[in-house]
Amino acid sequence: MRRSPEEAAVSALEDLRALHLATRRLCGLLDSSVLAARAAQEAHNLAGTDFTSLAVTENASLLAMRGTCQATSKPIRTLKVPAGKGLGGRVLLERRPITVADYQNDATISHHFNPVVTAEGLRGLTCVPIDDGDDVIGVLYAGIRRVGTIGDRAQTNMLEFARSVGPLITAARHAEQQTRLRVSAERQRIGRELHDSLGPLLFGIGICARKARERVAEDAPDLVADLDVIQCQASSASSHLREALRDLAPASAECAFSSVLQMQVEPFTQRSGIPVSLVVLGSPRTLSPTVQGVLLSSVREGLYNIERHAGAASVALTMKYDAEHVTLVIQDDGRGLPRRFELEVAPDHGRGWGLPAILGRAQALGGDVSLFNNDDGGATLRVCIPTGRDGDPN
Repeated sequence: MRRSPEEAAVSALEDLRALHLATRRLCGLLDSSVLAARAAQEAHNLAGTDFTSLAVTENASLLAMRGTCQATSKPIRTLKVPAGKGLGGRVLLERRPITVADYQNDATISHHFNPVVTAEGLRGLTCVPIDDGDDVIGVLYAGIRRVGTIGDRAQTNMLEFARSVGPLITAARHAEQQTRLRVSAERQRIGRELHDSLGPLLFGIGICARKARERVAEDAPDLVADLDVIQCQASSASSHLREALRDLAPASAECAFSSVLQMQVEPFTQRSGIPVSLVVLGSPRTLSPTVQGVLLSSVREGLYNIERHAGAASVALTMKYDAEHVTLVIQDDGRGLPRRFELEVAPDHGRGWGLPAILGRAQALGGDVSLFNNDDGGATLRVCIPTGRDGDPN
């Protein structure tokens, strides 16, 4: 039965209100697994389907199921979907919503996951991409356990909900990333302190015990035995220390550099009281010492200038890796740059040499440095250096 315009308008308002409330209930959830599970439940309420689920990207070509609602089989709750495979993989590849009326017999998709879908009893399925900016960060599924489609209203609600939940997933991932970076930075700090303090101390104890052992007469067997024990225990403690330092070290060189950036951030915040959010985008990879040096100098100089001149209340620091470049962006919400400011390799008018020196070093690597005012206040320092597809130029 066709609805009147008034009834359609009322339904649209009801859906808009339900979408608003669903999004509000998800705001503030900074654990991505909890967020995904709650989002699947909210999507189920909005779509009114037999089954809903939310999968997020583990990388650009792989989805991992993180939340389901009304799932009856275990395999679907832990499903991983490569790009191009099944319905979700096709959506990830094509970056558009796709609906099938009978998944098990649809010729437009691959059937790698037929056993899982059959066990779940699903037939009609809709899958929509979840994006935030230019990146697809997940997909949202809604399904029914009969041949057919979920209906236009349910599909519209799924699309709108996917648009709303994308920024929330990104925010949760960034919060988790910051926590990991803080933990990694603290582990590195502890490791360095142990290496610099306990390492030399244990080495010195072992050397002193050995020298004392050489000077003790053989007619003092008890003292000789005690010195042997001290030397042996010092050696054992040194071995345990080395094992602890290996455990405290970052899992990879890529993670190590992100942790080093975090170690630059925390003293700045403690000293200035200005909070800094550090976000790493893309897939981190090993950078040459020269490139790392330019980026670390940029962070130190950028934060120093913000502390000294900007009058900022907050700072956002972003490291972005793409196929051929690494880009560092430092944004503040302070008073901005002086009028007619220009960044030059050889400054005059009494300006400092910090950023001009960094500009020269970046240009020597084929990169560039820019410093400009934001449209909404504050300033942005941007350092972009080419790394090539297979590694760094150095």
